[in-house]
Amino acid sequence: MKHLFVANKIGRAWGGLERYNYEMLKCLRMHGEELFSYVHTNNTDDLEGVDLLPYHKYIDRLLIGKRLELFAKRNKVDALHCMHLRLSKIVEKLSEATGKKYNLFVYGRDCWGVRFKKYNLDYEKIAKIISISDYTTEQIVSQGARPEKIIQIPPLIDTSESQESSYENKEKDFILISVGRLDPESSYKGQDMVIRALPRIAERVPSVQYWIVGKGENSEGLAKLAEENGVSKRVSFLGFVSDEHLKELYGRSTVFIMPSRVSLDPPDNPQGEGFGIVYLEAGLHGLPVIGPNEGGPRDVIRDGVNGFAVNPRSLDEIAEAVIKLAKSEGLRKEMAANAKRIVKERFSLSLLPKYIEPLMRQDSYIIRER
Repeated sequence: MKHLFVANKIGRAWGGLERYNYEMLKCLRMHGEELFSYVHTNNTDDLEGVDLLPYHKYIDRLLIGKRLELFAKRNKVDALHCMHLRLSKIVEKLSEATGKKYNLFVYGRDCWGVRFKKYNLDYEKIAKIISISDYTTEQIVSQGARPEKIIQIPPLIDTSESQESSYENKEKDFILISVGRLDPESSYKGQDMVIRALPRIAERVPSVQYWIVGKGENSEGLAKLAEENGVSKRVSFLGFVSDEHLKELYGRSTVFIMPSRVSLDPPDNPQGEGFGIVYLEAGLHGLPVIGPNEGGPRDVIRDGVNGFAVNPRSLDEIAEAVIKLAKSEGLRKEMAANAKRIVKERFSLSLLPKYIEPLMRQDSYIIRER
């Protein structure tokens, strides 16, 4: 089959959404599918075996629909894939012009609140809607998405031994670690709540330290918050780190913590974690995870099994979860083992071929014969 992907970004070096798209294309290519892609921002990593329709900033403002139509017809494309909701109207018109249905990928904030229903999608042109989490599925169904159209394909990671940290934790301190962007649009990730909870935690866990990995404009405000709460000496801002350095940091840490919170107010600007690949990465490295009891991370965190799912707005629950793990080495080891097992059993990249089978059924894309 010949597939055309229309996306904003595709690449390993970008965020979780772009990595997700990259792995999707890579897996289809490995299974002998012929792939074409158009990336609407020109932000893409080269992917061997994928033909790229070049992006033209000025021409595409007016003529992108026609360019895609001519490209799809010339290459006799069998299947269309829209990798972001904001591109759906472009792909919907392409579907009408080619007589091929398309798959629509939805992730998190892009479709929560009222963002999904405002596009008024024509479901007769949609083959499948691919959602990455239970929460995202709930959100789009509440806005009118047809449940029979939806399949879930979660983000998956490489769980081979080469990806696990070889660094031994020899730290004397009890290390909490968060990994995530620190820009204003990511203020929901919860580093602020961990900082606010640190004074309570330190009363019971005097050796606690908090490592914040990631860069962005919010780092200055978080540093000020740490100072206001008297925990500046306990908080380290490590900035952007390489993949290898991150492995080292995971290996030296004790607990992964990121109590991301969901907000649907205002409904046209929702906030929250659509899934959270970092929870998987931390689990693979044998860290218990403390995260929210809402949003996409619910799919990863099994409360009391591989970590704790807490109310992300409750300093008491955040502090208590850390203290429980600090006071019981046995509990930490049990949750660490469970975290690694759950990631390998449910979120391994080796499972992707099974997930993408519905995307390789040619007859599911036909609207009408041309």
